[in-house]
Amino acid sequence: MNLDKIVAAHKAQLIAMHEMTSNALAAVEKIAELNLQAAKASLEHHTGHAHELLSVKDVKALSRLQAKALEPLAEKAAAYNRSLYEIVSDMNSECASIAQAQIGQAQKQFLESVETALSHVPMGSEKLVDSVKTAVNDTTKAMETLQEVVKTASGQAQDNLNTVAETAVKVAKSAAAGVGA
Repeated sequence: MNLDKIVAAHKAQLIAMHEMTSNALAAVEKIAELNLQAAKASLEHHTGHAHELLSVKDVKALSRLQAKALEPLAEKAAAYNRSLYEIVSDMNSECASIAQAQIGQAQKQFLESVETALSHVPMGSEKLVDSVKTAVNDTTKAMETLQEVVKTASGQAQDNLNTVAETAVKVAKSAAAGVGA
Protein backbone atom coordinates (compact mmCIF):
# COMPACT_ATOMS: atom_id res chain seq x y z
CA MET A 1 0.00 0.00 0.00
CA ASN A 2 1.50 3.33 -1.01
CA LEU A 3 1.16 6.75 0.60
CA ASP A 4 -1.60 7.92 -1.77
CA LYS A 5 -3.77 4.93 -0.84
CA ILE A 6 -3.20 5.53 2.86
CA VAL A 7 -4.15 9.20 2.54
CA ALA A 8 -7.23 8.29 0.49
CA ALA A 9 -8.26 5.71 3.11
CA HIS A 10 -7.93 8.30 5.89
CA LYS A 11 -9.96 10.83 3.92
CA ALA A 12 -12.69 8.24 3.37
CA GLN A 13 -12.73 7.46 7.09
CA LEU A 14 -13.00 11.16 7.96
CA ILE A 15 -15.90 11.57 5.55
CA ALA A 16 -17.62 8.52 7.01
CA MET A 17 -17.13 9.78 10.57
CA HIS A 18 -18.54 13.16 9.57
CA GLU A 19 -21.60 11.51 8.02
CA MET A 20 -22.19 9.32 11.08
CA THR A 21 -21.75 12.27 13.45
CA SER A 22 -24.16 14.35 11.36
CA ASN A 23 -26.69 11.50 11.46
CA ALA A 24 -26.32 11.21 15.23
CA LEU A 25 -26.82 14.95 15.70
CA ALA A 26 -29.89 14.88 13.45
CA ALA A 27 -31.28 12.05 15.58
CA VAL A 28 -30.61 14.02 18.77
CA GLU A 29 -32.43 16.97 17.21
CA LYS A 30 -35.42 14.78 16.33
CA ILE A 31 -35.50 13.30 19.84
CA ALA A 32 -35.39 16.77 21.38
CA GLU A 33 -38.30 17.85 19.16
CA LEU A 34 -40.22 14.68 20.07
CA ASN A 35 -39.64 15.35 23.78
CA LEU A 36 -40.73 18.96 23.40
CA GLN A 37 -43.93 17.90 21.63
CA ALA A 38 -44.58 15.27 24.32
CA ALA A 39 -44.03 17.81 27.10
CA LYS A 40 -46.41 20.32 25.48
CA ALA A 41 -49.07 17.66 24.93
CA SER A 42 -48.67 16.40 28.48
CA LEU A 43 -49.04 19.91 29.89
CA GLU A 44 -52.21 20.48 27.88
CA HIS A 45 -53.65 17.10 28.83
CA HIS A 46 -52.92 17.46 32.55
CA THR A 47 -54.17 21.02 32.69
CA GLY A 48 -57.44 19.98 31.09
CA HIS A 49 -57.68 16.95 33.36
CA ALA A 50 -57.09 19.10 36.45
CA HIS A 51 -59.95 21.41 35.42
CA GLU A 52 -62.20 18.39 34.91
CA LEU A 53 -61.23 17.03 38.34
CA LEU A 54 -62.14 20.32 39.97
CA SER A 55 -65.62 20.18 38.46
CA VAL A 56 -66.41 16.63 39.70
CA LYS A 57 -69.39 16.42 42.05
CA ASP A 58 -69.38 12.78 43.21
CA VAL A 59 -67.15 9.69 43.57
CA LYS A 60 -68.70 7.86 40.61
CA ALA A 61 -67.97 10.75 38.28
CA LEU A 62 -64.43 10.91 39.65
CA SER A 63 -63.95 7.19 38.99
CA ARG A 64 -65.20 7.53 35.40
CA LEU A 65 -63.01 10.56 34.82
CA GLN A 66 -59.91 8.75 36.07
CA ALA A 67 -60.68 5.70 33.91
CA LYS A 68 -61.23 7.93 30.91
CA ALA A 69 -57.84 9.58 31.53
CA LEU A 70 -55.89 6.29 31.46
CA GLU A 71 -56.60 5.26 27.88
CA PRO A 72 -55.15 8.28 26.06
CA LEU A 73 -52.05 8.22 28.28
CA ALA A 74 -51.27 4.62 27.34
CA GLU A 75 -51.83 5.37 23.66
CA LYS A 76 -49.61 8.46 23.85
CA ALA A 77 -46.88 6.52 25.64
CA ALA A 78 -47.02 3.77 23.01
CA ALA A 79 -46.91 6.36 20.20
CA TYR A 80 -43.97 8.11 21.87
CA ASN A 81 -42.07 4.84 22.20
CA ARG A 82 -42.72 3.96 18.55
CA SER A 83 -41.53 7.39 17.41
CA LEU A 84 -38.42 7.17 19.56
CA TYR A 85 -37.62 3.68 18.31
CA GLU A 86 -38.14 4.83 14.71
CA ILE A 87 -35.72 7.76 15.14
CA VAL A 88 -33.05 5.56 16.70
CA SER A 89 -33.65 2.77 14.19
CA ASP A 90 -33.32 5.18 11.25
CA MET A 91 -30.09 6.60 12.66
CA ASN A 92 -28.76 3.11 13.25
CA SER A 93 -29.67 2.07 9.72
CA GLU A 94 -27.96 5.11 8.18
CA CYS A 95 -24.82 4.60 10.26
CA ALA A 96 -24.83 0.89 9.46
CA SER A 97 -24.92 1.58 5.73
CA ILE A 98 -22.01 4.02 6.07
CA ALA A 99 -20.08 1.51 8.15
CA GLN A 100 -20.95 -1.25 5.68
CA ALA A 101 -19.49 0.82 2.84
CA GLN A 102 -16.34 1.40 4.88
CA ILE A 103 -16.08 -2.29 5.70
CA GLY A 104 -16.52 -3.14 2.03
CA GLN A 105 -13.75 -0.76 1.07
CA ALA A 106 -11.46 -2.12 3.80
CA GLN A 107 -12.17 -5.67 2.67
CA LYS A 108 -11.36 -4.73 -0.91
CA GLN A 109 -8.08 -3.13 0.14
CA PHE A 110 -7.23 -6.12 2.32
CA LEU A 111 -7.92 -8.54 -0.52
CA GLU A 112 -5.78 -6.45 -2.86
CA SER A 113 -2.97 -6.52 -0.30
CA VAL A 114 -3.31 -10.28 0.12
CA GLU A 115 -3.28 -10.80 -3.65
CA THR A 116 -0.21 -8.59 -3.96
CA ALA A 117 1.57 -10.44 -1.17
CA LEU A 118 0.59 -13.83 -2.57
CA SER A 119 1.88 -12.90 -6.01
CA HIS A 120 5.36 -12.57 -4.51
CA VAL A 121 5.59 -15.94 -2.75
CA PRO A 122 8.24 -18.36 -3.94
CA MET A 123 7.48 -21.24 -6.29
CA GLY A 124 6.12 -24.32 -4.61
CA SER A 125 3.95 -22.33 -2.16
CA GLU A 126 0.68 -22.98 -4.00
CA LYS A 127 -0.81 -24.86 -1.05
CA LEU A 128 -0.07 -21.94 1.24
CA VAL A 129 -1.62 -19.52 -1.25
CA ASP A 130 -4.73 -21.70 -1.57
CA SER A 131 -5.02 -21.96 2.23
CA VAL A 132 -4.81 -18.20 2.66
CA LYS A 133 -7.38 -17.61 -0.09
CA THR A 134 -9.73 -20.17 1.48
CA ALA A 135 -9.35 -18.56 4.90
CA VAL A 136 -10.10 -15.11 3.48
CA ASN A 137 -13.16 -16.38 1.59
CA ASP A 138 -14.46 -18.22 4.67
CA THR A 139 -14.02 -15.13 6.81
CA THR A 140 -15.86 -13.00 4.26
CA LYS A 141 -18.76 -15.47 4.17
CA ALA A 142 -18.90 -15.54 7.98
CA MET A 143 -19.10 -11.73 8.10
CA GLU A 144 -21.90 -11.71 5.54
CA THR A 145 -23.81 -14.31 7.56
CA LEU A 146 -23.33 -12.28 10.73
CA GLN A 147 -24.64 -9.16 9.01
CA GLU A 148 -27.76 -11.04 7.90
CA VAL A 149 -28.32 -12.30 11.47
CA VAL A 150 -28.08 -8.74 12.80
CA LYS A 151 -30.61 -7.50 10.21
CA THR A 152 -33.01 -10.31 11.12
CA ALA A 153 -32.64 -9.64 14.85
CA SER A 154 -33.28 -5.94 14.29
CA GLY A 155 -36.48 -6.72 12.39
CA GLN A 156 -37.62 -9.05 15.14
CA ALA A 157 -36.91 -6.40 17.77
CA GLN A 158 -39.12 -3.95 15.85
CA ASP A 159 -41.90 -6.54 15.65
CA ASN A 160 -41.61 -7.23 19.39
CA LEU A 161 -41.73 -3.51 20.20
CA ASN A 162 -44.90 -3.11 18.14
CA THR A 163 -46.50 -6.09 19.89
CA VAL A 164 -45.62 -4.76 23.34
CA ALA A 165 -46.98 -1.31 22.48
CA GLU A 166 -50.24 -2.76 21.14
CA THR A 167 -50.62 -4.94 24.22
CA ALA A 168 -50.01 -1.99 26.55
CA VAL A 169 -52.73 0.03 24.82
CA LYS A 170 -55.17 -2.91 24.99
CA VAL A 171 -54.46 -3.42 28.70
CA ALA A 172 -54.99 0.28 29.38
CA LYS A 173 -58.27 0.22 27.46
CA SER A 174 -59.39 -2.86 29.39
CA ALA A 175 -58.44 -1.26 32.70
CA ALA A 176 -60.25 1.93 31.77
CA ALA A 177 -63.36 -0.02 30.73
CA GLY A 178 -63.26 -2.03 33.96
CA VAL A 179 -62.95 1.05 36.19
CA GLY A 180 -65.51 3.01 34.24
CA ALA A 181 -68.15 0.26 34.47
